[in-house]
Amino acid sequence: MTKRKSILVLLLIIGSFFYFWLQAALFLDPDYGWHLRMGQLILKSGVPHTDPFSYTMPSYPSVDHEWLTDVFIAELLPLIGYNGLAALFALLAVSALLLQVRMLPTSVRQFVGIPLLLTVGTLAFVVGIRPQFITLFFFSLLFTLVRNDVFFKRWWYVLPLIFLFWANMHGGFAIGIAILLIASLFWYYKRKISLPFMVIVLLLCIGITGMTPYGFRMWWEVFMTMTDTHLHTSIQEWMPAFMLLRYSFWLFVVLSLIFVIKYRKIFLFFDLLLYFVFFCAAMLSIRNISLWLIVALSLTTQGIAFFYKEISAIPQGVVRFSRFFQIFFVVVCLFILPDFFQIFYGLGLFGGVAKYPDNAIHYLHHHLPKGQLFSTYDWGGYLIWKLPEKKVFIDGRMPSWRWQANLPGESNYAFSDYNNFLQGKFPFEKMTEKYHITALLLPRSNPDKKSTLLDRFDQVSKRIFHVSDKETRNILPEEIKKSGWVMVYKDPTAVIYVKPR
Repeated sequence: MTKRKSILVLLLIIGSFFYFWLQAALFLDPDYGWHLRMGQLILKSGVPHTDPFSYTMPSYPSVDHEWLTDVFIAELLPLIGYNGLAALFALLAVSALLLQVRMLPTSVRQFVGIPLLLTVGTLAFVVGIRPQFITLFFFSLLFTLVRNDVFFKRWWYVLPLIFLFWANMHGGFAIGIAILLIASLFWYYKRKISLPFMVIVLLLCIGITGMTPYGFRMWWEVFMTMTDTHLHTSIQEWMPAFMLLRYSFWLFVVLSLIFVIKYRKIFLFFDLLLYFVFFCAAMLSIRNISLWLIVALSLTTQGIAFFYKEISAIPQGVVRFSRFFQIFFVVVCLFILPDFFQIFYGLGLFGGVAKYPDNAIHYLHHHLPKGQLFSTYDWGGYLIWKLPEKKVFIDGRMPSWRWQANLPGESNYAFSDYNNFLQGKFPFEKMTEKYHITALLLPRSNPDKKSTLLDRFDQVSKRIFHVSDKETRNILPEEIKKSGWVMVYKDPTAVIYVKPR
């Protein structure tokens, strides 16, 4: 690897960190608020075993599978601030990529530029202060340790420690156990490890995932979420990858599939198995794209290296390869350029309506309703943080929560009630009476907003996949008007209605 290419890869890594950091710092994740408040609650009174934040399912035996991450967020915020937390999670994402780059042979690493650039461009859309990036880091570390039998046998004692932290920081640990099982079976089949060794390591790692405040109930929470097919038609990040109009991702998909399929006979079966399993998972859910990228980054780079070695035997092959990839590098940069627009938007260089209802919350602090407050799913976590005086109807923890308790004044399935309310299937008066709702905090529509290409693509995609696109502003106004509720506050972002006395 030449010095020039080493410097280029280093600059890409450093640039990736700052890009991720800006994204995380500028674009607040909707779930950040409840993570912070949960961490503060745990530090004050211990891990809760029922829901402390909603008035729809307060008796539900909730499991916070990210409890330790929440504690870290609450502890670190006063020390390093929000921007420091953003930098920490950006570092996790970059470290996950750097592990794969460092594990490439030196002769192969020189071809990592384009795959790395496309991976960074794709990952940027999900970067934030999110526990998912803890899973991304542990996933990358585990993949590094188990894909090589020498590493597997040398570092096996590290695996239980990885799963001890992983199981307490994010529910993605279940994916890690599945990978460990596949790796153990593969290396046992290849006669690189013994059966007793395989069984001991597996049992030790599985057993240690029960060392949580909830014991092995963590597994039930993971299973319940992973088997909830309704998420794939109702929550953006759980929807199929075809709903994601991200140029860098689709360009990487094409590039990666070409080289991996072409040289499939050269790769280890274990690598190919994980590659295609997580590719299918990524196609089924946007949420899994980041995991596929970790596997694909390594294999795609190796595929390009195999191609380079093959054409080196052709006269002028190396020269043509270099020219083509220089041009292609420029094309890739042009493809990911639109993504940088989001950074400028976040910096305030372009006008736009605020994402969260800060001014409306300020009003509510001074005019706090006596009953319950209803607001949208996307604002639930923010309200838990900024308006702790009031509990919420729904937030990002609750889409898969369901049971048959039939408790008075509580819901068996709050997310279903929420969607039915917005779609007019749950009568307005019945809903507000059941949950004692006396105020509504709703997003304000913007009739002057022009439909962009992305908006039109999103609408077509939702029709194809039969995803409901009935928004709050389109469903509730008529019912609110019929019921005589009064608008007491309005700004460009939000509107507040209160129940007449």
